Amino acid sequence: MLAEVRDKLAKIPFLNEFLNERTFEQFKKYFITGCLSFALEYSIFTLLFQVIRLWYITANTIAYIIIFWFNFLLNRYWSFKSRENIKKQLVLYGCLFFINIFATNGLMYLLSDMAGIPPQISKVLIMGAVVSWNFVIYKKIIYR
Repeated sequence: MLAEVRDKLAKIPFLNEFLNERTFEQFKKYFITGCLSFALEYSIFTLLFQVIRLWYITANTIAYIIIFWFNFLLNRYWSFKSRENIKKQLVLYGCLFFINIFATNGLMYLLSDMAGIPPQISKVLIMGAVVSWNFVIYKKIIYR
């Protein structure tokens, strides 16, 4: 049954590229990179927000900026093993970075200030969403 579903999905051109061994291997490495990035970013965020007492949006922005290079380089060289033009990839990654930072800060504001969810929980929820859309963008646009 599962094989039948996979075979039907593989006939859809966009999904076909995601249902192969190479992409699965990339996703596993991306997931490990994401877990490491999450741990570092969340630790930095928590330190800045709870210990240093920065506003949660400022703490989020600083943590996101610090993790930028770690994430970019680990994904480029390990997860996706890309050998394309690094300058072009860095520009694309930078554009995605700015989209993500505005999206995460906006969503954190909505969830924390408007919905009353503590910033520490909002951060975790939002990071899960960012990881989801970033894999597709990394694979199809940045590290192809």
